[in-house]
This record gives sequence, structure tokens and C-alpha cells, in this order.
Amino acid sequence: MIKKFTPVLLALGLLAYACQSDEEPPQIQSLAHTHWEVTGYMPETAAAMHSSPIKYRLAFLSDSTFILKLDANALTGKFSYGPGGTFRVTEVKKTQDCCDNVYALEMEAIFKSATDLTLRQDMGTLAGKGELYLRRK
Repeated sequence: MIKKFTPVLLALGLLAYACQSDEEPPQIQSLAHTHWEVTGYMPETAAAMHSSPIKYRLAFLSDSTFILKLDANALTGKFSYGPGGTFRVTEVKKTQDCCDNVYALEMEAIFKSATDLTLRQDMGTLAGKGELYLRRK
């Protein structure tokens, strides 16, 4: 019985192997050495976007490190960015834990919770527990 099906199974295996795609996986856009301005944000509890009253800046120093300048403070740390726009902050340090206004604190919370980064030309959206809207500088 097995001898009867062996040629059929072999043919199916060869057909499946031949039909495999030779396409390479999509390339992930490098974020290294890019600078962004936060143009607005929307906390997850808000009904509408808030314009950023201050020019907050986000810089990706490499493909795994960042600095987000707030009012008096800055967040520095590490992140990962993967296929499909997956984004995750993996380590965060803050220069001080005081003196930033409510806008900066809301942006900090959104940034730390980010799970998705969508980039289109010179614009971007970083989403987590809310959204940060970015423009490349």
C-alpha cells in the first residue's frame, strides 16, 4: 500500500517545494539618525487630537536607541522596531521626574506604551495607549 502512494507523495512534495516563493521578506525601514517633531497627540481617553503646544523632539540615534526631549527633561532608552510596524520601548530613563507640563506627561505615557509605528513619507504615527503624530525634521 505504501509503495503505491510513495510516487504520489514524492510528486506532491516536489510540487510544494517548487511553488515556494523566492521573495525575500520585506525590509524594515531604518530609523537610525532620523529626527522627528511631535506635531500632536491623542490620549486614548480623548475625543480629538491635541496640537502640540511645544516643539517636542524625538530622535532615533540608532536602530535601537532613542531620545525624546520633553520640557525640562528627556527620555532616553532602547526600543525594537519590527515587521508590520511593531514597535516596543524596552528600556527608559528620565533625566528627572519633575517639572514637565501635562502635555509632556501625556506624551511620555503614550510613547512608553507604544506598540505600533506607521511611517508614510515624512509623517508618522506612534500608537499605544493613545497616538503621537510625528513629522520628520
